[in-house]
Amino acid sequence: MSTFTPFENSDLPAIQRQETPGVEDVMAGFLKKLDAKLDSVLAVNARLMKENIKLTQDLKRLSRNKRSPSPPNDGPRPCPENRCAPAAHECSSICIGEKKKIIAERNGKTDEISFTGKGTFDAKEIIKTLGSARFDAPTKAWILKPNKTLEFIREQLSQNFDYQFLE
Repeated sequence: MSTFTPFENSDLPAIQRQETPGVEDVMAGFLKKLDAKLDSVLAVNARLMKENIKLTQDLKRLSRNKRSPSPPNDGPRPCPENRCAPAAHECSSICIGEKKKIIAERNGKTDEISFTGKGTFDAKEIIKTLGSARFDAPTKAWILKPNKTLEFIREQLSQNFDYQFLE
């Protein structure tokens, strides 16, 4: 029987405990199994680290040897009408790489904005997201009652179109 004292300078009585001879054997067996599992986990971890280092080196080597990919061609597309004899036609602005125009102006003293120009058909989905929009067929214009600021509208439409606001 062994004596266990929780604190050396304590006034508490020493705790008496009995040890059975099988507990040490069970604990030793458990620790051996735990060490074996831990060794296999450490071996897998070491293998993965080596593989990661190898792949990183391969990637660096390949990126140095390979040409950088060319950016996608976002420039003007070739037009079948424009190949032999350049002439003004419906897609002229696309063929020469110009942005389509959108002209915006206030409708009188209302808070509505009227959008006209060749780019309004392409911009109709953007215009619809900026507030309550409707198409006015006689004037071929989109009428917008905005729920966004004029600055935000300008930023959105200027990205892809030649946007002008007439005061």
